[in-house]
Amino acid sequence: MNDTPKFVLTLYVSSVDDNTEQRIKTLHNLLGECFEDDSWKLSRAKHVLVIDDEASVRDAFELALSSAGYQVECVADGEAGIAAAARFRPDMVFVDLKMPGLDGLETLRRLLARYESPPPACIITTFAHEYAAPLQQARAEKLEFQLASKPLSTDQIRRVTRAALGVHA
Repeated sequence: MNDTPKFVLTLYVSSVDDNTEQRIKTLHNLLGECFEDDSWKLSRAKHVLVIDDEASVRDAFELALSSAGYQVECVADGEAGIAAAARFRPDMVFVDLKMPGLDGLETLRRLLARYESPPPACIITTFAHEYAAPLQQARAEKLEFQLASKPLSTDQIRRVTRAALGVHA
């Protein structure tokens, strides 16, 4: 017997509100009644938040991750990143270290403080040497993050994301 699926159903949710989770559970239950076994599964795309003041970096992350099946939200500054995290819970966060206004560390502090179990985070930068002391201080404060040097290739972006989310290629 062939174990490959006969079809793939992709459901795009254009907006999320307070009833979205309940609707997904209802759909999950209805689909479960249509099959005799667990040969089907319903899962949502992992949501990645990218915070970077450079449009070219945001575009690179958007292309690399959306083409790999991730739902991507890109914003240009820390305040917009915090506002985005108020609308949805990201499964992973990439944040630029050196940005106008809130820098990446302060953005990450505020964003991750919102969650009892914070999502994995990766600080992306070309300025790690200039920020060595603040980065060490942040780690001493138990702020958890990976550090990646810009520029990142498409493969590197995907590899870091998969590793942080525990997804195998």
